[in-house]
Amino acid sequence: LQNFRGDLGDIDGEQVGNVAGQPATRYEMAGGSLVLWSDEGRWYGVFARGNNASLAVDVALKMRPLQG
Repeated sequence: LQNFRGDLGDIDGEQVGNVAGQPATRYEMAGGSLVLWSDEGRWYGVFARGNNASLAVDVALKMRPLQG
């Protein structure tokens, strides 16, 4: 778990699918891969370092909101 702050506007991303119906983008940054998506104005992401880019995508695409 890591807190990232900043603007990814200068980094090219790759569309990787949808997380709970929201488009997700993968970015190469900070020595790893960040899969980022937004839902109802909140940003979420999954980050993996090393050779785990596909793992970050796989985990992110399986995420779902909790119903409380």
